[in-house]
Amino acid sequence: MEDFWKAGLSRRWHTNADLNHTVDSVGGHGSRVALLLLYFAPNISREAIIEAISHDLGEYKVGDFPAPFKWENPDLAKTISKIEKEVVKSMGIPTFTLTPKETNLIKLCDMLDAWLWCKLHRPNLISRKDWKEMSKAMHNIAAELGVLHQFLKMVR
Repeated sequence: MEDFWKAGLSRRWHTNADLNHTVDSVGGHGSRVALLLLYFAPNISREAIIEAISHDLGEYKVGDFPAPFKWENPDLAKTISKIEKEVVKSMGIPTFTLTPKETNLIKLCDMLDAWLWCKLHRPNLISRKDWKEMSKAMHNIAAELGVLHQFLKMVR
């Protein structure tokens, strides 16, 4: 079996005590990120869709470091991201140079998928400080990208 296929079966949230009981796969997450991307930008490039689908597949071999850890260690987060991208490339998935708008849309969709997952499985948590901060960051990104109206429809 090819690693890229098995990588999609990796389990998300395994280091998050609030959500590790939920069953979410990297493949499911990547698919939802791509669908959100198409929701915000129906004419987005094929390359951006591939990036959305495959952006976390490297966690299959590198592991999934919690977002707060990455935020507190930005230099290490950059190194981890670089290694993850190399792992994805080694799986035969090409890398692309995306526009800044595409990159930021994927970032928004990645965060939004996590927030929606939390809202579905642990709705009481989205009023907590960390999730509120994430919501504010997403709101700002959506406004900068000109997709605030669509974003607000998703999070209500």
